[in-house]
Amino acid sequence: MRSHEEVQAALVSFVARWQTYAGTERSEAETYLNELFECYGLSREDSYAVFEDAHSSTGIVDLHLPARLIFEMKAPEETTRLAQHRKDALDHWHNWTSVTTRHRPQFVVLCSFHHFEIWLPGQHPKAPLADFPLAELPDRYKSLWVLPGSSFIDQSTSDKARRMTLNEGKCQQGPNPMSKGFILTTEEARSLLNRTDVPYRHVVRPYLMGDDIASDPAQRPRRWIIDFGRRPLEEAMKYPAALEILRNRVKPIRDNDRRKDVRERWWQFGKDPGLRVHWYLVPRRYIALRLQDKRLLTTWCGPWTCPSNQVVTIKLDDDYSMGILSSFTHSAWAWFQSSTVKDALRYAPNSTFLTFPWPSPVTDDQRARVAEASRRVIARQQDICAEQQFGLTRLYDLVDEGTYADLKKLHGELDEAVAACYGWPKAIAQDKDELGRRLFALNVEIARGKSYDPFAFTRRDAEAFAEPLGSPAV
Repeated sequence: MRSHEEVQAALVSFVARWQTYAGTERSEAETYLNELFECYGLSREDSYAVFEDAHSSTGIVDLHLPARLIFEMKAPEETTRLAQHRKDALDHWHNWTSVTTRHRPQFVVLCSFHHFEIWLPGQHPKAPLADFPLAELPDRYKSLWVLPGSSFIDQSTSDKARRMTLNEGKCQQGPNPMSKGFILTTEEARSLLNRTDVPYRHVVRPYLMGDDIASDPAQRPRRWIIDFGRRPLEEAMKYPAALEILRNRVKPIRDNDRRKDVRERWWQFGKDPGLRVHWYLVPRRYIALRLQDKRLLTTWCGPWTCPSNQVVTIKLDDDYSMGILSSFTHSAWAWFQSSTVKDALRYAPNSTFLTFPWPSPVTDDQRARVAEASRRVIARQQDICAEQQFGLTRLYDLVDEGTYADLKKLHGELDEAVAACYGWPKAIAQDKDELGRRLFALNVEIARGKSYDPFAFTRRDAEAFAEPLGSPAV
């Protein structure tokens, strides 16, 4: 087998020979593939790769390398239309009926002479592992390292999206009290908040549940909770009336808990993630997203509000970020990366938010357009929900049925504005599969070193202040 340097040198010549080819698939596909194998120091025939093999019940594959890959060739003129041929190429893999080997090939390569898509459909069926033009092949030579028999595709590419370092520290599922004893009635909360001996507002907070986001007309919390955060017991004792409630309701149960840390920290929530949204940490508001729903439902929360474990919190407070996170683009990625429960999406902060490739760079005009579109969507949502006294779930059920066409139009404008931030055509702004493919490809590019600084604007300017969501009446 050739050295890496020899492979790259051979591929440079290969690119120069084929980059201007404009003929048909049938006339030169075999020659093209033979020469491609030779670049890696291989003979196609000696590698037992069969040209025009009939192992798929859906037809003949252009090349079959047993147990490794299927090559599906298209004419150069189809380069801009490869997306239309993906289903046929992947159907060969799905309908594989091997005669000479028991093993289904791992990889599917879709190639138009001038462009490559490399798929690993068994593990990552929704987007290619690599997607690049012929001109990049010398630099991306490891993407076809499977030819000489290595299972290694590309050190910068895997079947899983990579985490973005700059996305860290911004998104977290809300804490889980692990006891109903922390929750207060409105009367109990009013009694504590009206006390004048100590500021109970520090530890008595509105408590946002997932159903508040979905069902409350204002997406406001309808419950209250005692939240000592990570205060040690001596600090919690400064709020004796609240602590006494937990001593009576929570401690007797925690005393019998097998987990030492939960038993000993009886006045604190049972599961409390490291990233907390406290009133003294967030200047004005944060984004809340319902953890599990058939749609991505987002809302603004005031800094006093404590999110439940049914809520995902995102520590961004500008309208542009809200627009990105409530767009179809982010929703497509969430469905692509998160798990599902029946027909509902279960948003996973680690695999979804941390891997989500935000548009970068973005111009001030592009950001302003998304921010304005986001404000208009939210304003219309609030108007309808307030007028009809129902929540977001009922609202969007009606939108899906054809009502509130103006709101649907506003969402379309937001989605197109977000697509423009990526430099993508508005035609794909609501194309779930194409967005997923492009986002995965962008994630890979960033992992390979593409410049990425999506939150630079938060360090150099600030959006106009907006009214916080508010809290339940007391």
